Amino acid sequence: MDQWYVLKTVPGREQEAAALIGRAVTPGLWEECRVLKKIKVFRSGGMLCFPEEVMFPGYVFVRTSDPEALEEELKRSRDFPQFPSVTPMEAADLAFLKDVCGEDLEQP
Repeated sequence: MDQWYVLKTVPGREQEAAALIGRAVTPGLWEECRVLKKIKVFRSGGMLCFPEEVMFPGYVFVRTSDPEALEEELKRSRDFPQFPSVTPMEAADLAFLKDVCGEDLEQP
């Protein structure tokens, strides 16, 4: 059964890390890869603005059933923005994120 894991990366390079996973890791090793976003609401010049920002700078979320193999492939690629450490998500944290971002962690 696939579980969600967190990969630590360099803040500001989350999209690059997610793209690398899509490019360099065998497709069967991971199910989904997400950079979680949030919508920041503010007013500028009387207009409401809704820009998206990274919710957790420096982190990429990956769903996989084989975290060790995923970590090994990332180490071999040598392009990962920081030494990869694959950490399983706690059930309570995942439940919170699903409430905020949707079941597949796709919504900002």
